[in-house]
Amino acid sequence: MTFSEEDTVLTLSTCCRKYDKTNSGNQRLVVMAKLLPEGAAAQDFTVSPVDDPEMP
Repeated sequence: MTFSEEDTVLTLSTCCRKYDKTNSGNQRLVVMAKLLPEGAAAQDFTVSPVDDPEMP
């Protein structure tokens, strides 16, 4: 999905201890959503858990 400066975006961020293997307290889970224009059709999507997420 792409975002532009004109988009309305909702960002949710919280601590995420599940993947914080070093107990640094620096891990975050971020979810972003984009408000669609009136009349736009939402695209189908799927969500699935990842056993070993890539962490930078």
